[in-house]
Amino acid sequence: MAEEKKEQSNYEVNFRELKSRIGFSVVLTFFAIKIDVSDGVEVRGACPLPGCSGKRSFTVNFQKQLFNCHTCKRGGDILDFVKAKENLNLKEAAQFIIEKIAPVFLGDKIVPPQLNEQTEDLMDWREAAIASTKLEIALLEQLLEMKHVLLKQLLRDKQNTT
Repeated sequence: MAEEKKEQSNYEVNFRELKSRIGFSVVLTFFAIKIDVSDGVEVRGACPLPGCSGKRSFTVNFQKQLFNCHTCKRGGDILDFVKAKENLNLKEAAQFIIEKIAPVFLGDKIVPPQLNEQTEDLMDWREAAIASTKLEIALLEQLLEMKHVLLKQLLRDKQNTT
């Protein structure tokens, strides 16, 4: 079993391509990291890295695709972030992104060499999330339409009473 696990993770990783396809917004979403302040280019919030207690010291610059924490003094790109967050080495961090994050957010744009049960579950979760979002949008559209009809009726009633 250990040999099988080793074989699955023994493949070449194109770090540049990986970083060009997976941005920090995807990584923050995957880890469900809450951000307090955003100006569109840079976000700030509590540091999500293990062992750090910085309340508003964690920043991510989306233009540069870099993070920095002024409390724990860690920073870098998405690979550095995943390394620190999951306590992995560089290659393990890349494999984590390819096997766990990419299938959820990119579908088949980055395909791990071998799909396993966990990535298939994540892909099912992604499809369910998309279906749920479409349903929510349809319900909101219906709600807005109902609100519009009610407002028209209220306006007509008000005009008729005056």
